[in-house]
Amino acid sequence: MDDPKSEKVSLFRYGLIATLVLETLSRGELMRRARELAALRYDIPFSERTSVSVETLLKWARRYRKGGLEALGTKRRKDRGRSRVIDPQLAQLIERLKRENPHRTGTTLLKELALSSDDPSSRPLSAASLYRFLKENDLTQKQLLAPPAHKKFEAEFANQIWQSDMMFGPYISRPGGGKQQAMLYALLDDASRLIPHAQFYADEGLESLLDCTRQGVSARGIPVRLYVDNGKVYRSAQLARIAATLGILIVHTPPYQPEGRGKIERFFRSVREQFLASLDL
Repeated sequence: MDDPKSEKVSLFRYGLIATLVLETLSRGELMRRARELAALRYDIPFSERTSVSVETLLKWARRYRKGGLEALGTKRRKDRGRSRVIDPQLAQLIERLKRENPHRTGTTLLKELALSSDDPSSRPLSAASLYRFLKENDLTQKQLLAPPAHKKFEAEFANQIWQSDMMFGPYISRPGGGKQQAMLYALLDDASRLIPHAQFYADEGLESLLDCTRQGVSARGIPVRLYVDNGKVYRSAQLARIAATLGILIVHTPPYQPEGRGKIERFFRSVREQFLASLDL
């Protein structure tokens, strides 16, 4: 992908729809996940908007299934240069008013939109267009007031979720004199607790992480999700690009919420207590 802007947009879109395309889902589960994603706020590249509608998420999912990562890049709109019923500025205003008070009725919204218009000669928005926009963007009262769904983060089958982390290892002799600290990168399968690959490296850089991941994939196949923390190497564009190409969803631990990585932490504890403690360094 030669266009950096298009690549950034593609990776962002893939990160959103990966949970919709990496598994075979029933229609109901697909829609449930899409609604959960549409309810969140995002920092969308090259856009002032902060949300993505269910319809858009499903469209991106169809494009990815058909054409892969390249199909998620930016394209010229077919209706470019022609007016639309609800332009981006009006869409943002409708969304803000509805989210401020989900109980606002369509009639009330139409009146407020008419009063806020700077162009008295413009055609008023029809009720049908407004209701269609609210439904497509999950802005109806029922959708906005629905309680958030909570799903435990765990895998049922092997290769559904891998965890990855890095442990500071022992200090060892450096060639030519002195000491250096070894770094242990490890991959753990969430369901089986199997270790696809773990290896000590001379540093904690991106190349060490990629080498560990490459060997794990070579040995055990491609995971659906890779669950990691918010370290710099795990947020690198190169890792994101590789994961998107292979069809892996990278899931980052929410800040200050390390829950879910306990299995790999227990593995590291076993390494310290049962392996490193017995070494004559």
